[in-house]
Amino acid sequence: MKARVEKSQHRGPARFGLPFSFLLTALLILLLSAEQAMATTRWSSFRPKKAAGKVCVHVGGKDVSYYKLDHKTPLQFTAHGPNKIRLITRQLPVGERARKRTYTLRVVRDGKEILKKMITANPSTTAILCDKVGQAVGVGKKSYVTVPKGKHLFQIYIEEKGSPVAVRIFKRKKIREITLLSFTPDEYKRVCTLVMSNGKEYPHYHFTRSQPMRFQIYGPTTLTIWTRVDFVKTMMTSTSYGLEVLRNGESRKIVHYDNIRKLTTATYKEEECREIVPGERKKITIEVPKGTWSYEIRPTQPGPEEVAARILIPKKDVISSQGK
Repeated sequence: MKARVEKSQHRGPARFGLPFSFLLTALLILLLSAEQAMATTRWSSFRPKKAAGKVCVHVGGKDVSYYKLDHKTPLQFTAHGPNKIRLITRQLPVGERARKRTYTLRVVRDGKEILKKMITANPSTTAILCDKVGQAVGVGKKSYVTVPKGKHLFQIYIEEKGSPVAVRIFKRKKIREITLLSFTPDEYKRVCTLVMSNGKEYPHYHFTRSQPMRFQIYGPTTLTIWTRVDFVKTMMTSTSYGLEVLRNGESRKIVHYDNIRKLTTATYKEEECREIVPGERKKITIEVPKGTWSYEIRPTQPGPEEVAARILIPKKDVISSQGK
């Protein structure tokens, strides 16, 4: 995952074509001002080593696998620690109709019980069995268990007889984030500083169809570009806009956003920018191939429509390109 960090700005042309001493000085400033990358948590589902059976649940627009918990035959899996395990349990329908039920979840680690939890859940309004249209399963209930250092055997079962329940198992994964630095384009109409309700300030580079945003970049790298359409204060509270991304004069991507609302929690700092109100932000990701490339971003519709943007680049790519 990429951390949205903006502590300093890096201008496009500074990545190539300038003396090494200048690049080195700029690099030191970036390193001193950038925050360190942090770790974030993600949960990854996995299959157990042994289970009484598998059931398909349709939830969130997807078909996902749950594993049955049997009173006589515990579900089993091994896990390495230190880590954490997340369990999402759902009661399965008995007969033709789902109903509110209570069940007792029990978890054993290396032969010792570490969790005994009574759970009561209503039928879900969003989760159903895949092969039985309209037949709801129970609301998903989360439970967590700790995995100490080393390899451990876990067993999970339900205490009650005749109360079918299924579980989905996740292990925690720590993913190192990437520090992003602000990248200044070469051409744009004007720059306005966005001030958020928490006091944080972010420079935004505004452009129009007739005055597009342009920059050069050395790849490979991945650019994260946050865009906002500008509202005149007297305009309606929502609008739509489109953007076209060109690389070396060739159209590479066109995006369109509908029902974009005015922001009520942010304003522009500069006096000359206060006649406009920022809209909600939308993200464009650009995969820059190897080599030096010229990019242009412009609104798809002709006219005075103004869009603001922030360009973010991974710090590691600024460092790796210093001698190029």
